[in-house]
Parts: sequence; structure tokens; C-alpha cells
Amino acid sequence: MCCTLTLAVLLYVAYYLYKHFFPPPDINPKDKYVLISGCDTGFGHALA
Repeated sequence: MCCTLTLAVLLYVAYYLYKHFFPPPDINPKDKYVLISGCDTGFGHALA
């Protein structure tokens, strides 16, 4: 139990540090295109 809790805390700290030092880039969606593949059935078909 103690090892599991320690591992969970370490993973949380590592995730927090990663997000702090490597933030996701801000992408401006203006003038961007989306390629929808797999339009035969399902979600791709509904979007197309």
C-alpha cells in the first residue's frame, strides 16, 4: 500500500513538473484545415 501511494505521488509530481517546464503550444485555429479520413462509416461519416 505504501509503495502504491508513493508511486502515485511521484507520478503526480513528475506530471506537474513536465506540464510546468514543457507547456503545450498555443495554436491559432484561424486559417487551418482538418483532414477527415475514414468517411465510410461512424464518426468520420457523420462529420463529412
